[in-house]
Amino acid sequence: MKKILVSIAFLIGILSISKAQNTLVQESTFQFGKENYPAWVGSVENGELAKDAYEKYVEKKLSLNAKKGDDKHILISRKVSFAQVSANKRGDLLFFIEEKDDNKNGKLDIAMAYAFGYDIVVNSREYPEEMKKLETVMKNFLLFYYEEAYNKEIKVIEEKIKDLKRDVDKNKSKAKSLEKDNERISKKVGKAKPEDKIKLEQEKVNNQAEVQRLNDSNGLIEKQITEAQSQIAAIRTKISALK
Repeated sequence: MKKILVSIAFLIGILSISKAQNTLVQESTFQFGKENYPAWVGSVENGELAKDAYEKYVEKKLSLNAKKGDDKHILISRKVSFAQVSANKRGDLLFFIEEKDDNKNGKLDIAMAYAFGYDIVVNSREYPEEMKKLETVMKNFLLFYYEEAYNKEIKVIEEKIKDLKRDVDKNKSKAKSLEKDNERISKKVGKAKPEDKIKLEQEKVNNQAEVQRLNDSNGLIEKQITEAQSQIAAIRTKISALK
């Protein structure tokens, strides 16, 4: 049980470090494999989660499929009709996810570009309208990513709460059993020989002490559950703020 309490406390400590709901992106030249393209660039904290979120995002929100490019950091939707950016030109939607960089305080680069052809890439100078629309797509993905991240955090906390509630139920069951045992002992004391009464009374005292310990432990666990539930409520507020 102590291990579970430490785990939930550690988890709450991590979650108390607020994730920046920073959906700001900037236009920059970014390297996709061997090529440098104009792109919208942002950052995330979890590259693996960003990859999973992006694959879900393009499928659910854009009705596209994203496949790995020659570079494992790149996901590409090839030769697609992408009305969210251009109503009449097909192209490749490219997305880059940095795997790991220990020099960026936990931040990982992500970038999005849309290429009509090998050397025709959406940019603000030649395609200002399309580039602005691509910015919206990138920002919407970041919102989707944070929502996925927050929901994942909620699931982790909910599982911890289930474990803690099981411990509470076990403690209550054991305490109830000990109290019944004391009732049984009380009946025996009246009929017991003098030399046995001291032993029986001590057994009752020991049982009652254990009941008290279990109740005290449940009080601590209930406090952890309340704190975890408050954390879930705070995360749900963050999710609502994203929408």
